[in-house]
Amino acid sequence: MMKRSRAWLLLTIAVAACKAQSGSDVPPEVGPPAGLTEMVVVWGTRGLDRGDTVFVDLSDVPDDLGVDYYSGGRLHGTLPLEALGPTAPSTMIVISDRLNVRRCRSTGCSLVGYLERGQTVEVREYAGGWYRVTVDGEPRGYVYAQFLRLPFVYGRNQLQLFKGRMADYFERNLERLTVDGGQPVFGSYKVHVDDELNLVSFDFFTRYRDGPALQATCEAMRGIASFVRQLMAEVPSEVFGSYSAGIYYGTAKEVMVAGLADQDVFCLTPN
Repeated sequence: MMKRSRAWLLLTIAVAACKAQSGSDVPPEVGPPAGLTEMVVVWGTRGLDRGDTVFVDLSDVPDDLGVDYYSGGRLHGTLPLEALGPTAPSTMIVISDRLNVRRCRSTGCSLVGYLERGQTVEVREYAGGWYRVTVDGEPRGYVYAQFLRLPFVYGRNQLQLFKGRMADYFERNLERLTVDGGQPVFGSYKVHVDDELNLVSFDFFTRYRDGPALQATCEAMRGIASFVRQLMAEVPSEVFGSYSAGIYYGTAKEVMVAGLADQDVFCLTPN
């Protein structure tokens, strides 16, 4: 009887060892790839529920703001960055014209104030679709996370708005400006962001750098400066730290004919 028990024990150990070598039916827990950022889903989208946590790749965000996301260590697809918020204390920006601030995380809680579009807040303690917010270091209460955006997202949305307003401004004020018997002064324009410098640039291009057209260019620059200042007055400094506006000769940013320097307009001196 003792010999049989010993043989049975040895057989059990051998079977267990074989299972360990051949692998388990349950896959091992895999952590997210390095370099990803943990974020929370602030409104349900693409099979994810509000409050789910995902890891996203923010190293190269395309213009459409779709980011790769990982869950359980595996790539699942893409998500709109607009649908995500930080899991740790961070800065966000209000996108609602008038956002209610409440005493607790419920629409049934009493109002304690309001926030306006473009206001910057510090968010923390996400739960149930709500963030606790602080403004200028002062605790305010709770706001619904769907009406907040990360500065990066807010900036990209604002850039699209800029492009539309630039197109309208160019058509109304610059496209029909001519010299030398009807030759257009301006050929094209561009608005873009330098992510490393956190700088948004408003660039206009002309075929002239001297002669009678230079005066027209200088006059146009004054209007451009006023237009750009008005655009940037609507944007929190956390979104774009600085901006520039200029008129360049040719099709590249090599020779600046006119521009803004410390909020003052300058132009090339006629030869």
